[in-house]
Amino acid sequence: MSLKRYLQKFLPIFCLLGVVCFGLYALLHTRKVAANSSTVIKITLPQVQYMIDSWTKRIGRPLSSEETRSLIEKTIRERIFFQEAEALGLRDPGATAQQHIEQKLYFLAMDLAEEDKPTEGTLKSFYEQHQSKYIIPQKVAFSHVYINPGERGGNVLIDSEKLLQQLKAFEPVPLDHAGDVFPLQRHYPLMSQKDVALIYGNTFAQTLFSLADNEWHGPLHSTFGLHLVKVVDREEEKTPPWEEVRKNVFADWKTETQRQREEILFEQLRMKYQIIVEVPPLLEKNFDSQ
Repeated sequence: MSLKRYLQKFLPIFCLLGVVCFGLYALLHTRKVAANSSTVIKITLPQVQYMIDSWTKRIGRPLSSEETRSLIEKTIRERIFFQEAEALGLRDPGATAQQHIEQKLYFLAMDLAEEDKPTEGTLKSFYEQHQSKYIIPQKVAFSHVYINPGERGGNVLIDSEKLLQQLKAFEPVPLDHAGDVFPLQRHYPLMSQKDVALIYGNTFAQTLFSLADNEWHGPLHSTFGLHLVKVVDREEEKTPPWEEVRKNVFADWKTETQRQREEILFEQLRMKYQIIVEVPPLLEKNFDSQ
């Protein structure tokens, strides 16, 4: 068979095989690229800047480097959960699907934590590391007389001083009728400084706890106005005995152990991905893009 006739007979077959082989290669290569790209999580500089700007507007001040890092880490976590949901074939890997992945991680960590049985020494060591959490803070009970700056105007300080001297001179005083009308209590039982601050503000609470007992003082400024106050009782800070806090320590240890387990599981999940984060120049020294 001549070369011409050979080519005429078999060349179309060779061309067809070539096209098939090329198509198979392109298909496999595309899938490989897609698979590789699904393990890459990239957060671009415009995305980071948008997050920073949005949160700055929301909280009314610039974000610190640590706050920005935390925000980026939260976004990375969400992206990983999104990718995992997509890999499981969930039709809509949105917020619900991401929560599904996160819950699986949570329950797995909880199961692992359940297997841990702490010794008494482990619990006491945990207690010593977090002892400040279990301290019962100092508490005071106090009475006060309210002075309304809005009603007294420019005479508010003069009136406050006059009333203070009267309170010191004429004990006991029927406080229900002293000073101006006040919408809240005039007498408070033992309260911590934190609880007082929730009602009257930090400045009032700090000053109150520094006062001598059983004497009238003032005026103290609060979010309501001015007050003449008297500390009538006080309990000093104390550390409860181990027997009283052991149950709470065990519960806290269990929660912390589960959190640590969950973080370990997430880090193992994270190792599947290449994380690329483009950060502003000011953050480059404080952020490891991994």
